[in-house]
Amino acid sequence: MVDVLTLPNRYQPADLLKSKAALRVKSLMNQGRFSDVRAFCLFIGYPRSGHSIVGTLLDAHWHASLGNEADALGLMEMGFGKRTLFYLLDESARHGREHGRETTFYTYDVPKTDDGGPQTIHVVGDKAGGRTSKRLGADPALLDKLMDLLGPVTLKVIHVARNPFDNITTIANRRQTSLEDAIEYYFPHSNAVAATRDRIDDANWLEARHETFINDPRGELDRICAFLDLPTNESYLTTCAESVYKKPNKSREDGPWSDALKAEVDRRIGQYDFLDGYTFDS
Repeated sequence: MVDVLTLPNRYQPADLLKSKAALRVKSLMNQGRFSDVRAFCLFIGYPRSGHSIVGTLLDAHWHASLGNEADALGLMEMGFGKRTLFYLLDESARHGREHGRETTFYTYDVPKTDDGGPQTIHVVGDKAGGRTSKRLGADPALLDKLMDLLGPVTLKVIHVARNPFDNITTIANRRQTSLEDAIEYYFPHSNAVAATRDRIDDANWLEARHETFINDPRGELDRICAFLDLPTNESYLTTCAESVYKKPNKSREDGPWSDALKAEVDRRIGQYDFLDGYTFDS
C-alpha cells in the first residue's frame, strides 16, 4: 500500500485515492479499535489561532485520538465511510505522536498519558479549524453529511478564537500579503463559524479562547475534556500544562496597523458575539 503519511501534517489525496481499497481493508481489520467511540471532535475557526496546542493535548488523552490537520471533511468528500475515516484520523494522530506535530514556530511533542486502565478510544476527531471553516463556508451541506455519516456518534464542535488583530497579522506574515488582504481572508471564516454554530445544539458546541488557554491551561483543558466527556487526572493535566508556552504571541505589535484598519476590524468584530471583547489593546 502507498504510504499516505509522507507529509508531516496532511494526507496526499492522490495517494489516498490510489490506496482506497487497501485502506478499507485496513480499516476493517482495525474496526474493533473504534467500537467504543462516542463522540467526534471537529475544530472550527481560523488558521494560526491556537488549534494545534489544544488538539495535541487532547490527543495525549488515553481515550482520545485527534488527527493532525488530516482534513476530515475533505476525506469524507473523497468518499471514505465512517470506519475508514476513523482509521485515517487515528493514523494521522499516531504519525503526529511519533514524529512530532510541527507548526511554524513550535513542535509539540506530548506523550500519550494513561489512567492505568484500557486505552480504548471514546473520542476521535481532527484538528483543522481553518480548513473546516473554509469547507463549511463553501458548502454548508457538508455538516449534515458528516452528521449522517457519524450516525449515533455525537458531533462535538470546538471553536478556538484568538485576538483577531494577532490572527490577521500572523496570516498576513505567513501568506506574505497585506493586512487588508488578510482581513478579507479572515472574516469569511467568522461567517462560517457563525452559520455553523446556529445549526449545532448548544450542548455540542464549545467556545475556547487561545489567550485564556495559555493563561490557564489546566483549567481550560479540564473544561474541554468535560465537554467531550473525557475524565482527567493530575498526571494528564500536569504533563499537558507543562508543554504550553507561557504567554500568547502578540504579533499585532509587529504589524503596520493604521487607525483606519484598526477601526475596520473593530467594526467587523462587533458583528460576532464570539469575538466580543477583543480589541487591538486588549
